[in-house]
Amino acid sequence: MQCIVSTDLNQESIHRLVNSLSQVQKEKVLAIVDDFSDLPIADQTMDVVVASALFAEMPDFTVALHSAMRILKRGGLLFYFDPLLEHGLIYALVRQDIEEFERIARTSTRARMWNQKDRRYRLYYAHELEKHLLKHPALKILEKDGISILPSLIFGGILQDKNAGIQKKKELREMILNLSQNGPQIYRQIIYICRREE
Repeated sequence: MQCIVSTDLNQESIHRLVNSLSQVQKEKVLAIVDDFSDLPIADQTMDVVVASALFAEMPDFTVALHSAMRILKRGGLLFYFDPLLEHGLIYALVRQDIEEFERIARTSTRARMWNQKDRRYRLYYAHELEKHLLKHPALKILEKDGISILPSLIFGGILQDKNAGIQKKKELREMILNLSQNGPQIYRQIIYICRREE
């Protein structure tokens, strides 16, 4: 890629990104601290937009999608993924946090960090995400797939109170990979690859 534009509302996150880059990488990266819904980027100038856990963080999904489509060239690709409501509910139960489960179920929001439950973001059911994407007339969904919830459940939930050695974790990792490839399709996030048609 000739240039990568990275944007975040959090100035600290942008500073961490810039400080992690080599001098050669810095020449190819433009880091912007700004609101995604009002980026200082000209219309239809981006070949690819990667929206990772971004639309859920914004107050209005439609505005977020419109912002991505505004800067995307015709024929350009949108890689979009957000956490799912199903994941938040299951994860809260595995962590045995009934209060968080109830709050997620009532508000469709999830804590950004487990120890900062006042900072929350919106979660959507899997079927809601696709409906939101299909509302944009210029967007075509090319593919969709998911990131399995199993690693989060086992390593972030079940093993939080249990001590497992390195060998046991390796064995569990292999089991998770096999289950994810051949078995249950329980997604933590759904990934959409979309193209701007017009």
